[in-house]
Amino acid sequence: MSTSNIDDKIDESIIGLNLIVTPQSEGRIMKKLDSHQILANKIQIAKYLKQNGLTIYQAAAIMGNMAQESSFNPNALNRKDLNGYASYGLIQWNEKYYPQIYKICAPYRDDPSPSSQKTLIDIQMKYLFNNTSRYDEFKKTTSTYNVEKAS
Repeated sequence: MSTSNIDDKIDESIIGLNLIVTPQSEGRIMKKLDSHQILANKIQIAKYLKQNGLTIYQAAAIMGNMAQESSFNPNALNRKDLNGYASYGLIQWNEKYYPQIYKICAPYRDDPSPSSQKTLIDIQMKYLFNNTSRYDEFKKTTSTYNVEKAS
């Protein structure tokens, strides 16, 4: 899969993220994804972010967080995060604050197939944009390049 063939012409600076991932806490469980699946996940996420009006910088910031939290693995699981609760998924949804995401993703969690990966990413991206209280505040920043106005 080549990033040069993407219809949306997603900037390679987003797709090309090759960040070193260091787990923040103990108990992280991730089924290793091959490089093709990681690239497919990055492309799907980047397309979703662009289609929802984020700038290249905002998309890169979110994807940088996902790289650190889950290595773009929508099944990443941290059994016991720093607050003692489990965290799951692309941005490590903490069970204490986002318990519903576990229920929504449950039917796909044990299936490492590409179609399941795609479904899990779609669910988590929609959840990010529609069910998080901070998204509305974040969305306001899409119209500015000025740090003071965005804060």
